[in-house]
Amino acid sequence: MRRVGMMIVVLIVALAGGLGWVIAPGAFAADTHGLRGDYFADTSLTKLALSRVDPAINFNWQAGAPATGLAADNFTVRWAGQIIPRFSEAYTFRITADDGARLWVNGRLLIEAWGKAYGGVNSAAIALTAGQPAALRIEYREQAGGAAIKFEWSSASQPLQIVPSSQLLAGAATAAPTSAPAPTSAPAPTTGAPTLLFGIGAEADSALRARLTTEAPVHLLTSWYNGPGDLTWMTGWKTGLVPRAYAAGYALHLVVFSDGLEAPITTKYGSACGRAYPLSDRFLDDMRQLAQTFAGAAGGPPLYVTLFSELQTYPCKDNAWSADAPTTAYYRALKDRYREALAVFHQNAPNAKVSLGWGGWQSRFDSPATGGGRSMFQYFDDVLRASDFQSFQAMQSDSNADDVRAMVARLGAYGPVMLAHYKPDNGSQATFDRDLRAMLTDAYLAEVTRAGLFAWSFMDEKNMNSSASSYAFVKDAVVRYAAPAR
Repeated sequence: MRRVGMMIVVLIVALAGGLGWVIAPGAFAADTHGLRGDYFADTSLTKLALSRVDPAINFNWQAGAPATGLAADNFTVRWAGQIIPRFSEAYTFRITADDGARLWVNGRLLIEAWGKAYGGVNSAAIALTAGQPAALRIEYREQAGGAAIKFEWSSASQPLQIVPSSQLLAGAATAAPTSAPAPTSAPAPTTGAPTLLFGIGAEADSALRARLTTEAPVHLLTSWYNGPGDLTWMTGWKTGLVPRAYAAGYALHLVVFSDGLEAPITTKYGSACGRAYPLSDRFLDDMRQLAQTFAGAAGGPPLYVTLFSELQTYPCKDNAWSADAPTTAYYRALKDRYREALAVFHQNAPNAKVSLGWGGWQSRFDSPATGGGRSMFQYFDDVLRASDFQSFQAMQSDSNADDVRAMVARLGAYGPVMLAHYKPDNGSQATFDRDLRAMLTDAYLAEVTRAGLFAWSFMDEKNMNSSASSYAFVKDAVVRYAAPAR
């Protein structure tokens, strides 16, 4: 052990669940292998009981205490130091905990399972450089009952294992630079507060430069694909922006939209009428190019895809399954194309998760006779069940809070739900401010996250930047409720 300019008093002791070094107050072994563990006699990381260096995080205290002087329940631990990767590639970190846990790497909140009664198994990935130490912090909370925590890693070259002592340092941590701006890490949310993955558009490059992204923990970059013309510039991101964003810990979100001319179309279901491009011969080839452009590692940050945003408007007659025979034929053909496109993304982008994009107004009315309004969902039951997640937009000019609540309740029956793009369609600042003050609250978000909402993407930053008060409200809410890419 290297001398560090002060007397370090250490004592090797047998501790419950493993062997550790007890560190005298004020001392710090700068190159000790392992992680410094600060153990607290409360659940808020405030009443420090002891500090020690733990060689690895692999404890199963069951119903016992972690050390003399601590109770078996209602304690917390903070481990801090550095981790040294062996390979230059994406590493997946996995924490198995009973009860809560959270993980930061290089200041980035990667795992957030603090408020759970049983944290279970949680994992997240980040790109690291061989031999370059990365700052590491793990926090653990034991409420009652059994107590255990295990910290593992894996990569393309590293089989899953407990992170060994040889790759951990209890010395002071220095954050390593990244080749793309890293998502701003948030203070841990108040225990029990709802969390959301926040994003912003309208394209990933401008989203990276958005003020909210640079000042708050926005971890999702949304891009719009509006037709074949976008391929000419979007595919250029394949070797630049896309891998840099994933390496910096961002998830990407692709909204596939079509507003082309409506026309008669021949389908296997008979004559249809609607927007031609989604049913054209070239569409799947274009989706393959998009998937290959936005592809990331299977264990890395996700690529979320919202296909056919505002799908109810694609036929010549909107918002009703059986408005007439050509409308029904169009919807049936669009469902087939959705299944085909979903398969294309899964085959070409290992990290892709695909959803069908609804307009958020669909729950405002019901028309069983025409399969309109709320009655329309039943006709898409099969593809909703086949989707990886669910998504919808909220862009009404008058109010969106009730629409969001209703759509999440409806779509949440099929799986996790994303608010894929939010902005009042007429740009109303009054609606924007009223919506957010109704929705970005503990009570509202607790309700909709219980129903399935996991992510929210702002369409752009125009409304939030219109005044200092609007921006401050949005930023404070994102800081309070932010979740990492997942």
